[in-house]
Amino acid sequence: MSDSLKNLHKPGLNYSYEWDESKLQLLFLVPLVQTAWAHGAIARSEKNLIFEAAREDEVDARSPLNDQLDYWLVYQPSRKFFVDCLDRIMALLQSMTVREREALKTKIINRCRRIAGSAGGNSSMDVSSFISSEEEETLAEIADKLEISARDGRPGLRREIQHGFR
Repeated sequence: MSDSLKNLHKPGLNYSYEWDESKLQLLFLVPLVQTAWAHGAIARSEKNLIFEAAREDEVDARSPLNDQLDYWLVYQPSRKFFVDCLDRIMALLQSMTVREREALKTKIINRCRRIAGSAGGNSSMDVSSFISSEEEETLAEIADKLEISARDGRPGLRREIQHGFR
């Protein structure tokens, strides 16, 4: 495991942050954070949707996990952090059944699309018209890493070609 995944911490606080099983639900929220930071700032609507996703994933609002998530929404993590987290997510996905893996990848990319579209308007509408070019680029990067379509959550073209799913 890389150093950035072993010791994610808040400056000034005396604790280290390691990715253990009890904290994995936070790991699956990192692509949402990455998407929200795509254009250099996080809108209130993006932050609200990320915390809503955290509650859906049973991250208690009064927990240290929530504090860490809030920190990432105030202080932009490094690009290396986001890349390392996507690598870690992909490694964890390999231990799941195909059905579980595809469902989780679809959930992640759909949440990312909702985050990306939320800053430009009503998140219940078709979000594609509100997504900036920076967010599209970030969505494409996340989708490519997850080997899934950024548009509809289906297995990505690269994966279809590699595995003959045409």
